[in-house]
Amino acid sequence: MAGQRDESTVGQGIQGTDPNLREIIGLVGRIANALESSQNNQQHSQVGESSQVRYAIATDDLTLLERFVKLKPTVFAGGPNSDEAEEWISNKEKLFERMQLTPSQKVSLATFYLSEDAGFWWKTIDAKWTAGNAIRTWDLFITEFNNKYIPASVRRDRELAFLQLEQKTKTVQEYEKEFTALARHASYLVEGGDRKARKFETGLNPDIQEAIAPLNISDYHEIVDRALNIERTLKFTRAKRAHMSLSRPPVPQWQAGRFPSTSGDRKFLRTDMRSMAYTPRPQTQGFMPRPFITGPRPQPRPGVRPTQYIPPQQQPVQAVSRYCTFCGASYEGLS
Repeated sequence: MAGQRDESTVGQGIQGTDPNLREIIGLVGRIANALESSQNNQQHSQVGESSQVRYAIATDDLTLLERFVKLKPTVFAGGPNSDEAEEWISNKEKLFERMQLTPSQKVSLATFYLSEDAGFWWKTIDAKWTAGNAIRTWDLFITEFNNKYIPASVRRDRELAFLQLEQKTKTVQEYEKEFTALARHASYLVEGGDRKARKFETGLNPDIQEAIAPLNISDYHEIVDRALNIERTLKFTRAKRAHMSLSRPPVPQWQAGRFPSTSGDRKFLRTDMRSMAYTPRPQTQGFMPRPFITGPRPQPRPGVRPTQYIPPQQQPVQAVSRYCTFCGASYEGLS
């Protein structure tokens, strides 16, 4: 037919750049032929209702495929490495967030990037779904894919890790990435946006939780965005406080609780918030303490109070016993 393209020559010379590119290019060629055929029919005014529907479907499929190819999806070839399988699923779900797709369109686009062992496996699943008239959804595909390439023991470990997941030393972005990767293995815990948002909130650090809890956010994407903004604000506040503390002048010595004495033995004040007591420096070696006074203590003179003042010329002269404060011996003297 005039104007038809040879699917085998479409993309000739670049087929080796992608293990699954030949199949994708073939689909593009078939869609392009359908577009040209529909356009020719429109030019001759021979387009009926059914051909208009086919034209719309072909146009939508081509647009979606072109957009998806530009995002450069990864290819999965199968094998026993469960980490590679999880990474492939994570890559596709991340790309799907940038496109508005139906569940069946997600399956159609993702399966173009299965090659080798994974490609043969998909043909078996596709035949089973066709025979059973199964509705092709992304969740059903994930279930079949996990059963094949992610063992049950690994899924149980991932589920337990999701239940115990907390932010701790991770950033909000790192925490959200791990949360999304593990949530696939515990989908029953995050069914609906509200439950997923609550689970994400409970794993955040306390300072971020305190700021988010009063907002009562039920949308998962909104709560992630708020957590990122709050984390950014907290980092800025902490950095500002640290800068202010470094720019303060040094504390004077007397404010630090240290009081050097200028006479004799220096004494230092140890500031104790519990006792607020003075703690003198221990006595130096060689210091002789004054001896205690032994013997009876001298009594005051009769009729004279200790506070009464007597002029020197009026005081009677009498002998009194005195005690040496060093040797303790008594001697007579005048008062």
